[in-house]
Order: sequence, then structure tokens, then C-alpha cells
Amino acid sequence: MKTEPIELSGFGTKLKTPVYSYQFLDECFYYKSDSGALIWKVRPTSHFKDLQEYNNFNDINSGKMAGCNKMLWWSKVQIRKTKYPVRRIIWVLVTGKDRLDRLARAKNKSI
Repeated sequence: MKTEPIELSGFGTKLKTPVYSYQFLDECFYYKSDSGALIWKVRPTSHFKDLQEYNNFNDINSGKMAGCNKMLWWSKVQIRKTKYPVRRIIWVLVTGKDRLDRLARAKNKSI
């Protein structure tokens, strides 16, 4: 699925929503409940530093299954240089809750 190169504003702006929020993940993925697949959407410009990065990512990934492992349940997806288990992203999308994983809570408690 190829995206058209377009001039858009909003590049380089810092995201106000954390990666593990439902809003952010809903902008990135859709979940096919019948097959259990997590599919990349065309991500908005606010997720990228510039137009080239936006076009490169969306040309390569949009419409394709997310994850880097053949075993879907144990696959991981990299967002902003951090890898997240696909199963936890699916959990956030299905439940609508903003907690990506127990590890994030544990790290916050230990700080």
C-alpha cells in the first residue's frame, strides 16, 4: 500500500500522549479479532520527525502485519526505539485501557 507524498505540518512536534496510551496505539494499529493479527495503519505525521520518515515508514509498513516473530503471540513491535510485545498492544486495543504492561508500572514504582 503506497501513500502519496504530501506536505503536512506537525513534523518534529513532541507527542503529548505516551506510547502505551490507547489513543496512540489506535492511531498505529488495527486488530483483526478473527485472525488475531495486528495490522499497521497509515500513521499520522505527528509520529515522525519529517516527511521523508513519514513516507518511508508508511510505504513499507501500512497494511502489513506488525511484529518480528513468526509466533504471533510472542512477536514484538518497535515503536520509538522500544520493543513492545504484540499481545500487550492487542490487550490495550481490545480493553481500551491505557496500561501497556506490568513492567511499566513496576518501573514507575521503583523510581
